[in-house]
Amino acid sequence: MPKTKQEIIDGEFLEQRFTSSGQMFTYITDAFGRSPGSPVHLFVILPAKGVTVSKIVKAATKRRVTFSADRISDSLYRVRLGVRTRQIKGHLLTHKDWWLLITRGKGSTSYEVFIRSFVKNHFFPLLHPAYVDSHGLVKLAASLSSVFGTITLEEFSMASERGTLREWLQSGAVFSMETARSLQRKYDSSFTGLRLSGHSESVSTIRLRLYTESRLCFLSGSFGDFYEFVVIPFVHAALHTNKEYQGLERETIGGAVKISGIRIEAEDVTDADLLSIKQFILRNYASEISYENPVVVLQATDLRDGSSFDIYITKQGIEIVPLAKASSASLLELCMSIVRRLPPFAQFKRIPPIKVPFVE
Repeated sequence: MPKTKQEIIDGEFLEQRFTSSGQMFTYITDAFGRSPGSPVHLFVILPAKGVTVSKIVKAATKRRVTFSADRISDSLYRVRLGVRTRQIKGHLLTHKDWWLLITRGKGSTSYEVFIRSFVKNHFFPLLHPAYVDSHGLVKLAASLSSVFGTITLEEFSMASERGTLREWLQSGAVFSMETARSLQRKYDSSFTGLRLSGHSESVSTIRLRLYTESRLCFLSGSFGDFYEFVVIPFVHAALHTNKEYQGLERETIGGAVKISGIRIEAEDVTDADLLSIKQFILRNYASEISYENPVVVLQATDLRDGSSFDIYITKQGIEIVPLAKASSASLLELCMSIVRRLPPFAQFKRIPPIKVPFVE
C-alpha cells in the first residue's frame, strides 16, 4: 500500500540528521506547527544514576529487543526502538538527569502503550517513566495562562477503579484550578490527561496534550515555546516528584534499623476503592496478605527488580514501607498506581524515619 502524504512527511522528520536541538525545534515548528496532522509525541524518561545511551544499547542485546542509537550531536541521537516486529523511530535528546524521546505518527494510544511497555518491561529500573501526579498536572496547565493567555480545556481523561473516562468538551472551557477541581469532584476521579489550547498576542497560539505518566504531545504552535514553557516545567515537576521517593529504603545504621516510607491520604475513600487497590497489588506483584482486619497488611515484591514493600491499607491512609531492597523507581510507580484508584485530591506524605533496635 502506498504511503500517504502525511506518512511521507512523518518519515522525513524521523530520518533527519539535525546538528542541534535548536535546528530540530525549528524544523518541527515549520513542518508541523502550522497545520493539523499527526501529533509530535514526547516521552520524558528518567535514567538511573550512571546509565548512558551506550549502556542501554548493550542492554538491549541481552534483552533481545532493539535499541539502536546514531549519535548526531553532543546530546542528540537518532534512535530506533523495537520489540519483535514493532519498530518506532525517533530522536533522543539527552540531559544529565532526564532524556526526551521525540517521535511522530498516527495513533497516540498505540505509541503510549508501546513506549510504556518498552521502558517498563524491558529496561526497568535502568530507565523509568517520569511521573507528575494529577495535582502537579493541573498546576502546570494553569500556569500556562501567564505565557499563552487564556487556556482552553478541549478534552480530558481520568482514571479510577471504574476504568478510564475520556470527555470531549464541544465548545471548550476556560481552564483554571477551580475548573479542574469542579470537574474532578463531578466525576470523583483524578486527571490523567489534558488537551489544551492557548491564545495570546505576544506568543503564537499553541495546542498540546499533557499526561501524568511521561508523555506530552505537541499539536501546533511554536515548538520552541512548547519546549520552554511546557516540557521544561513538566520535567522539573517530574524530577521533584522522583526526588521525594529516594532514600526511603530500609537500612541498618549503628545496630538499629531505619524505617520510613510514603503515606497516601484521600477523602471519602470507600470499601470499593480499597478492594481495587488490594486486587491491583495481588495481580501485579508477587504478594501475600498477612493480616486483613481492621488493617489490610500485604507484602509485595516487584519481580522486575526485586523491590519489596510492606503495605498497610485503611480508609484513613495507605502506607507503603520499602524494605532493604527497594528502588525509588519501583516505589514511585507503586504509589502512582495506588493513587489512580483513590478519589481525587489524594495527598502524599513522607513518613518520618524511625529507628528500631536490630534483633538477630
